[in-house]
Amino acid sequence: MAARHRHARATRKPRPPAQTSPAGAGRFWLAPELLFAVAFVIYVPSLGGMFIWDDLYSIRDNGLLTNFDGLWRIWTTVGQIAQEDHYWPLTYTVLWLEWQSWGAWEPGFHFVNLLVNAAVVVQVWRLMRRIELPGAAFAALLFALHPVHTETVAWVINIKDMMATLCYLVAVELYLIHEQRGGYRWLIATAGVAAAGMLFKSTPITLPAGLAILVWYRRGRIGRRELAELALIGAVVASLAFGDMWLNKASMTENLQSPPLEHRLVQAGWSFWLYVWKLVWPVTLSAIYPQWKLDPARLAEWLPLAAMVVATLILLLARRRIGRGPLACWLFYAVTLGPILGVQYFHFLKISPIADRYQYLASVGPFVGAGVLFGRYIAARSFETRARACGAAAIALAFLAFLTWQREAYFHDPEKLFGQAAKVAPESVFANFNLGCAYLEQERNEDAERIFRKTVDLKPDYWDAVCNLETSLCLQEEYGEALAVCRKALAGGCNHHGVLNNMAEILLIVKDPALQNPAEALDLARRSLEGKDRDDPYYMHVYAKAQLATGRREEGIATARRALERARAIGATQLVSQIETTLQKPEQKNMLGRGEFLLH
Repeated sequence: MAARHRHARATRKPRPPAQTSPAGAGRFWLAPELLFAVAFVIYVPSLGGMFIWDDLYSIRDNGLLTNFDGLWRIWTTVGQIAQEDHYWPLTYTVLWLEWQSWGAWEPGFHFVNLLVNAAVVVQVWRLMRRIELPGAAFAALLFALHPVHTETVAWVINIKDMMATLCYLVAVELYLIHEQRGGYRWLIATAGVAAAGMLFKSTPITLPAGLAILVWYRRGRIGRRELAELALIGAVVASLAFGDMWLNKASMTENLQSPPLEHRLVQAGWSFWLYVWKLVWPVTLSAIYPQWKLDPARLAEWLPLAAMVVATLILLLARRRIGRGPLACWLFYAVTLGPILGVQYFHFLKISPIADRYQYLASVGPFVGAGVLFGRYIAARSFETRARACGAAAIALAFLAFLTWQREAYFHDPEKLFGQAAKVAPESVFANFNLGCAYLEQERNEDAERIFRKTVDLKPDYWDAVCNLETSLCLQEEYGEALAVCRKALAGGCNHHGVLNNMAEILLIVKDPALQNPAEALDLARRSLEGKDRDDPYYMHVYAKAQLATGRREEGIATARRALERARAIGATQLVSQIETTLQKPEQKNMLGRGEFLLH
């Protein structure tokens, strides 16, 4: 009897692993739902945010979104959207769909941003599970709660960064499926999703390098077959990148002058470590950071770049002791940041050396590394040690969540955003200028005047700021001071159309007869219409009033009618009313109180 009992125990089937039990499976499937909820809830305050910065040009004032045929023009043209010279049609297709769904309702746009960001968080978790890396939930929570991502999520137009990142991460998963199942179907799917990401934004340009790092991490080498596959994906993303660069150059109105190569290399080193610092200690984040005055002739300026090389060599030499993981995470971070460090110069670097949104994808590398370290640490410790480690992790995540909630407040409206940026970078012409514009929008004309004076002091030939300084003075009826600003600008070689137009307007409406000068106003208004602004109805209306004020009645009426037609075409209803008033009383020479000063 005893023998039979021993035999029964010996032949009993082994107990299934805990993760295959129903309860374990439930916890497994619940994880992405909880991560999605956390990633969504943390950004709920941003639902009340306004359109800011590029949102105004790319969404609110973008005629391609409001018209049904705009979708066709989004795909067949480039350069028709203000401040956008890239060919990223999928981004504007999504925005077109949103506008067609709820118009200019800002919470709707923010809601979609929150959904996409939460999907990215879940995809980070999915990839770590597929690669069988520990600490997937912790890494995903770091990504979800870190305040460095607030700029990407709370700023509507940056849906392009999130969608491009989501495509990148989905492409990585598709490639992993290809590795597992073979054939070309999944490889083609990988290239297709990467191409879609490139049509949101050029973020996936580094995908071949990222996949190469992943293959090397998992296998310790990269074979010929993998090289051929990565070359195929690289050819797809590179062709789209070069096409975008060609279209970008063709549509750009400003000739961007790049600094010398040695200056760009030095700045790349400094920028890299500033990105690292903002990831490690994200207490003082900003939409704009102070510019450096770097001198490549000084050896010390090259130390950050040298430190990057040294850190890479240390991790490379130590890989046999600590594994390939740390080097893989480091390389992914550096390679993904590479295109935006400044070696390939682009316009935003004139404003700020770094931008938080640029490391949205790159931060996956360090966060995955932190998740793996945490997962392996708690797996090898006692229950009490694991409890203490999880408690410390919870405190760190709560601190990051607090910083994120605090950071979201700055993206509520332009005044808060640029007000904080002007404090972090007080000598930033761009931050101060946009803060002044925010004050003008709120009719805080004295505050706007103060900020625009500071902006002009920082950059005397910044004619947009001069134009807005004139406007802020005119709105306070300080016409004499505004004329003095205009004449100083003209003496400094200004030929800015807005400055000329505003000065012409002042000379027409000013009360003091000693300052009125319709003849000079006519000349200035004519000059303001030269070049690309010849069809601008605002400029045309001032020119029409100057013609009427100098007795050129028929010419003035004809110009006003053309201005009225253009104003109606662009939907400028307030301007339409003003032009109609001018046409009703064309004989009125005193235009006092009917100014329409331009803002830039």
